[in-house]
Amino acid sequence: MISSFSQSDRFSEALDFFRLMVLKGDELGCFIIASVLPSCSHLERLDIGKEIHVYALRNNGLIENSFVGRALIDMYCNYGNVEGGWRVFYCISGRMIEVVGLLPNTTSMVSVMSGCVQCKAFSSKESIHGYVIKLSFEENRYVQNALMDMYPRKGKIDISENIFNIIEDKDKEK
Repeated sequence: MISSFSQSDRFSEALDFFRLMVLKGDELGCFIIASVLPSCSHLERLDIGKEIHVYALRNNGLIENSFVGRALIDMYCNYGNVEGGWRVFYCISGRMIEVVGLLPNTTSMVSVMSGCVQCKAFSSKESIHGYVIKLSFEENRYVQNALMDMYPRKGKIDISENIFNIIEDKDKEK
């Protein structure tokens, strides 16, 4: 139900239904948590989103669920709190490495980089590049494009040009 409300841009109704579930004492699983978080960001209710984040941290390993993790990252970044999104990403990545040996993929890295580019408050953008190298994603075309977008915004066009120059198979206009 919550997912349907959220996907139909009926965010207030999604939060209302979520509140009813909480009041009734219903079990709040990973899909419910992941479905209600977009409503928090669209309604600019970061306070409720943070409460849900705390709930996910304290209950049944919900924070380790990839749907919940991605929804939390999206919520923080969409609200303009990219630093919070990055912290969730880094925390989840570290936990996943420790627990099951999984690492973030190129898609999740591009999403984080794209969000960080938009946030002036996030000051350690270069650390993302280091993390990309550590994960051996530096040759991925999408990651390279995200990096080339990030550096000129920091006034570092030369680094962007260096990344462009190492791309082996550049797209060409026809």
